[in-house]
Amino acid sequence: GRTPTVYHGIVQAIDIAPTILAGAGVAVPTGMQGQNILRQGYHNPWAVSMIGHNPRLRMVRTLNYKYWVFGQEEKLFDLRRGEAEQLDDPEVLSRMRLELIRALVTSEDPLPLP
Repeated sequence: GRTPTVYHGIVQAIDIAPTILAGAGVAVPTGMQGQNILRQGYHNPWAVSMIGHNPRLRMVRTLNYKYWVFGQEEKLFDLRRGEAEQLDDPEVLSRMRLELIRALVTSEDPLPLP
């Protein structure tokens, strides 16, 4: 009975469960990670992912850029130009490093203690 909606921002997989629960009228359990993207005013400026161990791939994606770090190697992509368009812009690279740090710190969402 819901009207379909399209969200044009960035969504992470962790947001799916709270969104479905809220859309079904079920209370989202306290401590569940992720956000209900149907919530009024919801905005996620980035998506972050961490894959593997030693070294671990860390990636942050915004609407315009994708930046990843793997060990000592880093790459920046301008998504407006296409997924394969790698950038070497020091100003954007510096800004994306800061975004990655913010994203990694913010994504550390520990579950509540029992």
